[in-house]
Amino acid sequence: MEYALVVAFDRDTVDFARGVEVGILHQRLRTEPLPLEATVHVENAEMAIRLADTNGLTVRAENPNGEWLQLVFSSSVSPGSMSS
Repeated sequence: MEYALVVAFDRDTVDFARGVEVGILHQRLRTEPLPLEATVHVENAEMAIRLADTNGLTVRAENPNGEWLQLVFSSSVSPGSMSS
């Protein structure tokens, strides 16, 4: 699968692109239901782990091509396992 930008960034830095990617992922984690599937560049692996930890989630990753990670974020607590 090939990925490309819909609109080119006006900044040509890796850090800017990584920040945008993490920002989009953060927003999706706050607004979309779990489990959430996402694809991020391998350079954002650490940030994906941090987002999962910060939100009390588990993240599973697959790296089929060495450049992009396919992630699945899910709840750390399985339904019915919480005691009242």
